[in-house]
Amino acid sequence: MKLEVNISGYPKQMEVVNATEEEVAFIGGVGCGKTHIGAECVLDRMLKHPGANALVTAPSYRILDMATIPKYELIFPAELIKRKKTRPYPEWELITGAHIYFFSTDKPEGIVGGEVAFAHMDEASLSPYLAYTNVKKRMRQRDKDGAPYPYQMWITTTPKQLNWIYLEFSKPAAGKKLVQASTRDNSYRTRDEIDAYIEKLHLNEAEMRQEIEGSFELLAGSCLFDKESLDRQLRQSCNETLEVREGCIHIYKEPVVGLRYVAGADCAGDNEGDSSDLVIMDAQNGEEVAELFSGNDMPADVFAKRSFELLQEYNNPLFAPERNGTVGGIVIQKFIDMEYPALYIDNNGRQGWYTTANAIPPKIGRLTLLKEYEEAVRLRRTIVHSSDAIGEMSTFIMNKSGKYEAMGSCHDDRVMARAICWQMMKHKQHPKVGFMSIRRVATNY
Repeated sequence: MKLEVNISGYPKQMEVVNATEEEVAFIGGVGCGKTHIGAECVLDRMLKHPGANALVTAPSYRILDMATIPKYELIFPAELIKRKKTRPYPEWELITGAHIYFFSTDKPEGIVGGEVAFAHMDEASLSPYLAYTNVKKRMRQRDKDGAPYPYQMWITTTPKQLNWIYLEFSKPAAGKKLVQASTRDNSYRTRDEIDAYIEKLHLNEAEMRQEIEGSFELLAGSCLFDKESLDRQLRQSCNETLEVREGCIHIYKEPVVGLRYVAGADCAGDNEGDSSDLVIMDAQNGEEVAELFSGNDMPADVFAKRSFELLQEYNNPLFAPERNGTVGGIVIQKFIDMEYPALYIDNNGRQGWYTTANAIPPKIGRLTLLKEYEEAVRLRRTIVHSSDAIGEMSTFIMNKSGKYEAMGSCHDDRVMARAICWQMMKHKQHPKVGFMSIRRVATNY
């Protein structure tokens, strides 16, 4: 069989295709052909290296099914595909014997197993940092003679957040290349088509710079956190992780016996897609030391159990789980049942933190809660180690009614958990336990 394949694109797209760096980020406005050229890069390299496998990701299987895979079906000649699987995850086998593995990054710990030579992360700004690191770990395939392939990863996205992509690619670095494109650069669409499309979006000035010009911005109305503060936190402290357990527990600093810690948790609400997040901070300097992020499919009792075990490692700190919603109530009751010794009690004698819009002092209202945490981030009274949390902060905006919330399809679980945890810095409540009641591993003494 002889196939004629034409790899083509406008100049910015061909700059991506011709790049030799191991990691190439194509950051661009909507409709500038990001997914298209990502798929062409994978096709080009797989044809040049017939035995090489590829890994393709998107933030969810819905995006894979609706956008990424259809683009691959358009780019890859049907004659080249020998077999397609849909379960347990989409996978293509090519006539060359190579495979393309399609993964969702909503469960980044699940990106394990097969070895690949090439990878494409589509709409990557909505994928967590752990997904990026796990994809890189898979790029270790060798050819039949045992020689390594010329590994490459392509990251294509509109810059939705100031997260790990901004951290990794906004400054020049060896082995990495950033290509930025505007929607207007797409020469395969007429200027009238592009102008009509942009007009329909009704974007403000900042949204135009992000959604059309492909630049990293803080968007829409008023963002609670300023870009300079987030940029500083990203570059000075983010992604300094000592250990990741089961894909959901991040250890930033090892526990120290006798040191005082505080903890807070945003428990999943009743909306689909909500997650629970637990953050532990050093009570002396506000530095984050550990985090448990549940994802959207961890049962409340499992989150409670894992939180309990993690908190024990850090000397049973004062802990305030948010009690709004069903999950919060379950988590608090589980902690009561397990006789946790340092559960936060409010001025009305109730366990847990209740987030409310209106509060009479000494209670703290939601806006004050958020403003005080923003000040801590801006003045570096707290040290943030998660680029995913910074990403959430960059899309935490004021809506038309004056309430701060996550923009669009973004989330705020990590923001709220940190804001609640920061409130615990004011309290001096100590666990009423003896030294020997704290379960620890020998290496921590």
